[in-house]
Amino acid sequence: MIMNDRGTIATLAAAVLLRLAVAASVYGYAVDMNLFKAWAAHAFAGGLRHFYDGTLFVDYPPGYIYVLYLAGGLRFLFGFGYESAAYALLVKLPAIAADAVIGLLFFKWGQASLAPEPADAAGAPPRKDAGSAGRAAGLTSDAGSAAGLAAAALYWFHPAAIVDSAAWGQVDAVFMLPVLIAMTLLVRGKPPQAAAAFAAALLIKPQALLFGPLLLAAVIRERSWKTFLGCALWGLPVLILPALPFTIDKPGGPLWLAELYFGTLSQYPYASLNAYNLHALLGGNWQSVERSVLGLTHTAWSFIGLAAGVAYSVLLYLRSKSASVLYFLGFFLIAALFMTMVKMHERYLMYAFPMLLLSWVHTKDRRVLMLFLGFGATAFVNVYDVLTRSFSQVIHIDRHDGLLMLVSLANTALLVWAAKVGWDLYGGGGSAARSAS
Repeated sequence: MIMNDRGTIATLAAAVLLRLAVAASVYGYAVDMNLFKAWAAHAFAGGLRHFYDGTLFVDYPPGYIYVLYLAGGLRFLFGFGYESAAYALLVKLPAIAADAVIGLLFFKWGQASLAPEPADAAGAPPRKDAGSAGRAAGLTSDAGSAAGLAAAALYWFHPAAIVDSAAWGQVDAVFMLPVLIAMTLLVRGKPPQAAAAFAAALLIKPQALLFGPLLLAAVIRERSWKTFLGCALWGLPVLILPALPFTIDKPGGPLWLAELYFGTLSQYPYASLNAYNLHALLGGNWQSVERSVLGLTHTAWSFIGLAAGVAYSVLLYLRSKSASVLYFLGFFLIAALFMTMVKMHERYLMYAFPMLLLSWVHTKDRRVLMLFLGFGATAFVNVYDVLTRSFSQVIHIDRHDGLLMLVSLANTALLVWAAKVGWDLYGGGGSAARSAS
């Protein structure tokens, strides 16, 4: 068990303490931190019923507002000043806690990924006496703990994850927690329960819609109306019921939630918002989506990229005989959309590399690990660069910036390689499980 593993407990403590130290020493990305602090104070002072009253700019759905309501209540309880360092740290704590939980899940998944001893040629397990069986069980347990700790540490001490939650102050880890759970449920053949987890993620951030094609593909592949109905029965209550307290004074009732999502998605009419991707590589950072490049607008290129990314993902899913392909596709689809779609923010690549780590936990393929390290590095540079420049009030990075171009080019090369690796692993119909290549 995790709590009986001293090494894991010590590693978790170190990861949390590191994040707390970073969080206490850096205020964060001022725009986001100021909004979270204002939302928390407003939610607790006015109540959930009046939160979306138009007093403040709010583009988050109700899920995370519950967390901020609690933060506002704790601030009132302990008497933290609005501008105090304690209040800023309090606002960052949910993401730090989510990081801790995600790492524990990776420990569990890493343990479970250890393969049992293979059977002999006749299909029978190897025979052992009681002593050798006991020693083998002990070795397997030790190896499982080591594998789990390696997976957890790769997440806990990843610079991008630390910067995002502890330094920037963003809540991507809170959002990714239900997404990762949903993906594991899909792989285990439980689409209805996965729909509930996806709904929870969607209630936190509208970016959960980026993972929607994977849930839809899994449901269609079931070819069962019972599965579709089960997804609706599991998912809709999770999405709608928590939103009800916010809808009491809304003229449209629960329909206002759809307006909030569409309004959020329609904001920021720019090809790239400091996202080091193809549009940035083509000079589109903070440029209009209608700007023409190579004969087409950024919007047109975005649709082409969306179609190509979804088509590749669907084809790979259909050709693979293993449900675990969804782990790789969870990464690839997000990376492809980050690279090719307009209106992408710098942090959206953060949603891809935890999925890639989960894919590596399953496959043990060195190429997947290298992709994780590569995309993890570019995600870190992108987020760190934007954050540190914001300290000097530089919010709109110049579209000809050298680092922006270099990292955008690196991401492009990594995406092309990722497509090849995915095809090698799953395009031939293989399971890719525990490949040694």
